[in-house]
Amino acid sequence: MHHHKPETLPFRLYLLAGLPILMSAFLLPSCLPPEPAATQINISLEDPIQRQIMDLQDRQQKDSLYLLLHAAVPEHRYLAARAFASIQAPESLDSLAPLLADPVPEIRAMSAFAIGQLGKTEAIPYLSEAFNRGDTEGKDGYFNRAILEAVGKCGGEKELALLSSIRTYQATDTLLLEGQALGIYRLALKSVTSPEGTARMLELATSPVNPPVARLIAAHYLARVPELSLDGKAGSLREALSTETDPDIAMALVSGLAKTKSPDALAELSRLFDATNDHRIKTNIITALGNFDYAQTKELVFTALRDDHWAVRERATNYL
Repeated sequence: MHHHKPETLPFRLYLLAGLPILMSAFLLPSCLPPEPAATQINISLEDPIQRQIMDLQDRQQKDSLYLLLHAAVPEHRYLAARAFASIQAPESLDSLAPLLADPVPEIRAMSAFAIGQLGKTEAIPYLSEAFNRGDTEGKDGYFNRAILEAVGKCGGEKELALLSSIRTYQATDTLLLEGQALGIYRLALKSVTSPEGTARMLELATSPVNPPVARLIAAHYLARVPELSLDGKAGSLREALSTETDPDIAMALVSGLAKTKSPDALAELSRLFDATNDHRIKTNIITALGNFDYAQTKELVFTALRDDHWAVRERATNYL
């Protein structure tokens, strides 16, 4: 495995003395595992004890929160684990690890997320042991997804090699594929990359049978991770772009394709610029032209200067 990238999403619930909590208890960072409709966890701002736990999080009262990890009430364990995800205390690993075996699925997923936030290699044995390999029916999908992402946050080259080698997940294993993509992406954010990891992300991004969220994560990996070697990959990216209907995925694929710097890539970008009416895709194409020699791109840029949408014209002006 190897290395790169940025994206921090801290969250805190702010209180004003004597006033109600100003933010929803579920205002969580987007890197949190998407939770199933809570079947066993009911977070309520009307509950005074739950509000008190959120206050403990805001004040980073770790000693009290450690005790709550063993609370009999599931909501209290969940909120305590979530608090440690925010506080990110390195010494909390051993206290959070037992919750990976909690009987409540949401608590297991939250504990995996909190452990991932620590970014400690010492967490890998806990995460590996907790992964539910026997979940053939996908009932622990959210938990396994959280584990795979946490492995990416805590692991290194060995974990990237393992994540990149997984080929057994089917297109219907939506959450597992999301977890695999997130794990590889999280490692790249730490500058840990490999040709094998990039090849796997290329497969995930360009195959239309894969779930859209996994494809989007993989496409952004190709677009955003610096110094990726995409030589010789223009063909699969061109083919994917030629049939892509999701503009968010298309925008990322544009950036990935441009990194190949091949004449075929530039031809596809020119074709797509003429074919699409989506100004977001067009502006991404103009930005992506920076990967090519100006003499090859100026005709397309001058065309963009006359585009109907102001954002495309502005991007072309800035390019020039």
